[in-house]
Order: sequence, then C-alpha cells, then structure tokens
Amino acid sequence: MKQAICILIFGFFTISSFSQKISSTTNYIDALELYNSGDYIMLIYFYDGENSKLERKIKNEILKSDGLKTFNKDIVILNVDKNTLGTEEAAINKRPVRAFNPENIYPSISASLSKEGKSLPLMTSFSDSDITLFFEQLKALK
Repeated sequence: MKQAICILIFGFFTISSFSQKISSTTNYIDALELYNSGDYIMLIYFYDGENSKLERKIKNEILKSDGLKTFNKDIVILNVDKNTLGTEEAAINKRPVRAFNPENIYPSISASLSKEGKSLPLMTSFSDSDITLFFEQLKALK
C-alpha cells in the first residue's frame, strides 16, 4: 500500500514538473506580453484562408501536434490573419508581418525564443520533411 502511494505521489510530481503552457492569441501585444514574461517560444502563424487544406495541415501537424508538447518551454502562438489586417487590431498585428514576414507569404510560420532573441527563418513549405526539419530547428533554438 505504501509503495502504491509513493508511486502515485512520484507520478504526480513528475507530470506537474513537465507541465507546459501553450497559449494562442490573435493580438500581438498580448502575445508579446506573454513572450516577454517568461521562458517562452513564440510561434507566429501567418495565414490568409485561401488554402484551407494546407492551413488545416499546419494546424494539425504543427500547432496542435504532440511535437509542440515535447518542449520544456511555454509556447505562445500568435495567429495573424491577412484578411483582418485592415481592422483596428490589425494595425498592431502589422508589426510582426513587417518583422517576420516582409514578403507577405501566406501561409507561413516563424518562431522566436524570448530570452536569447534567436529566431528561425520563415517556414513557407510544409511537406512532411519540412515539418520534421522545423521541429528539429525549434529544438535547437532552446
């Protein structure tokens, strides 16, 4: 009985020590505050809704994948929709477009690490090998 209790307690602390927070927002200021508040990786997902099949693949195989859950850093995902760049909030969201996607390529993803200021090149191709390479580069960021 004591052994079972010890295993449960150990399991609880092991799981909670590996807990990770993945936040998602469409507001650059909110994403930046989270990003700067701790040991975060920021993923910036640029999309335009014109290639729904590819955008669904990006969401499933990158943004909602188990691959993101392997990081020991918290992650904030900034979703930048090209079609909303005329709105008031979009004026703020044009900043990451200018900084990380100056050629306006949609869909695409960029990643940045807060403490070190390192970032990955803009990902614009999403074959299975490109996605594998992206996760390898993301792991190398930390």
